[in-house]
Amino acid sequence: MAFENLMPAESKTLQIFNDFSQINFAGIVEIFVVSWILIWLVKNLFPWLANRIPGRLRLYLLPSVPVIRLVILIAAIVLIVPMVISFDVSSVVTSDGALRMFTFDDTVVTIPHIKIWESNIYNANDGKRNLLCVANFFVNPNHDAALVRQKLHDVALTSPFLDMNHPIRVIVQEQPWGTHYQLKAYPLDGRDQFLFVSDLTVRGKAALARMGVNPAQALPAPATQDYTGRTGNQTGQSRP
Repeated sequence: MAFENLMPAESKTLQIFNDFSQINFAGIVEIFVVSWILIWLVKNLFPWLANRIPGRLRLYLLPSVPVIRLVILIAAIVLIVPMVISFDVSSVVTSDGALRMFTFDDTVVTIPHIKIWESNIYNANDGKRNLLCVANFFVNPNHDAALVRQKLHDVALTSPFLDMNHPIRVIVQEQPWGTHYQLKAYPLDGRDQFLFVSDLTVRGKAALARMGVNPAQALPAPATQDYTGRTGNQTGQSRP
């Protein structure tokens, strides 16, 4: 499946920064001035105090000068940044774009960015490299099910696409029209899922044919009754 990030033809500029008219420049200047005054006071006042207090307290006061200056700078940045930058995550991340995916039958799936962040998106393998693949076989019920099951297991085991770190399972279900086999295994690369299923299907059908196992036959159409009261099958043929 191929991916492509789309942005609309008339893409809007992401509002990361606030409009000039919304920025409080006076407030920013005020924060700068107050921060500079506080830093100057710490730089000059603390050494002056250190010379007038006992020696033990001086050991704690002087080393705290760079720490306090750093705290003042961080506080100033925290106050200024919201005045300049918008923190509306939804507008920044989702914008007006979309994620486009191309399936193997050329179906185009377009997912708006907003959906990726607001809701769960269907994912068969939860983003992991391993992906369970299933090959289906429908056969006539008159056969040795144990032998067929083992043969299908061997078909998967000899596939060049098989990831042998995961188990191979053959599920058997009896249906009114015959027997349904599901051959479940994992490919080495999830991108090879359709090649893997095709390989299992082609070689599985050939193996069953060599065993003399016939494919399942469709059930006859049920009898119906037309407006004249005569009965017949769904193909339109009637009998008196």
